[in-house]
Amino acid sequence: MDLRRGLIFFVVAMLLSVVPIGYLFAGGCLLVARKFLGRGAYYLSVLFVSALAVPNLTPSFWLGFLTMSLMLGVFVEAKEQHSTDMKAGLISILSTCGLLSIGAGIWIQTKQIDLIAMLRQQVETYMNSLPASVELGIEAEALLSQFPSAIVGALILSLWVALITERAIIKRKWAPTEFLAFGDSQEERHQDFRLPVWAIWPSLGALLFAFVDLKVPYLQELGLNLFNVFVVIFTLQGLAVVSSFFKDHQVSVFWQIAWYILFMQMYLVVTLIGFADYWFDFRKKFMSPGKEANIKK
Repeated sequence: MDLRRGLIFFVVAMLLSVVPIGYLFAGGCLLVARKFLGRGAYYLSVLFVSALAVPNLTPSFWLGFLTMSLMLGVFVEAKEQHSTDMKAGLISILSTCGLLSIGAGIWIQTKQIDLIAMLRQQVETYMNSLPASVELGIEAEALLSQFPSAIVGALILSLWVALITERAIIKRKWAPTEFLAFGDSQEERHQDFRLPVWAIWPSLGALLFAFVDLKVPYLQELGLNLFNVFVVIFTLQGLAVVSSFFKDHQVSVFWQIAWYILFMQMYLVVTLIGFADYWFDFRKKFMSPGKEANIKK
């Protein structure tokens, strides 16, 4: 445990979290801070920031940071119990959603507010602020009904970026390489990310319920929310396939960045790559026999 370096990374993460672009890199700093500080000092730091920020600042200043702090803290706890990244991620995201639900319930009871009406007003304000040339073709109520999947999707993306940022921090030797593994477990690479085989069936079910009206109340809304979450996950799997291809074929950093920028504009193509990987197993197809073993490690 290195208290001083851990506190430095914790403070840096706190400062980055209030900057729109910097927020993307706060998660990696929090992961490193948790491992430097250890369990007790980390959660005491989170509690101290909560005691100062929650009563005195608006949620826009502290909600994202505290949510990410708790999610990444639970992620490390699960990893210390020898969970895989996927299992630890599932545990941390479900735990965070539960804590957010409890916190929102307490806030609603304390403030005596109508959260749904507040969110509806925010969505309508955003839609009215769009230029007249922009036609979304979707009503505020439809957007509001997909709000749960937006939260879960944001948590998944935040965790993914945090893991990548942590590896970048360690690669620059700002933290020890031992942080990438827990005990006797091996480091997991994001290029190897793949959903379990059984996950294809709930994703197909979500697709069916989202776009086929079965005349069952709320079933289509549930299907749409699940579909949105699977889109995020399969996009990440598609990115893992692309990243693995770049690494295997030694694509230069310049062209990797250029392709990633292009894929950001065509994310549905990446999603389809991730979805089709269930049947085609692209990483095996483009890898030479000598390198196939590396992807299974």
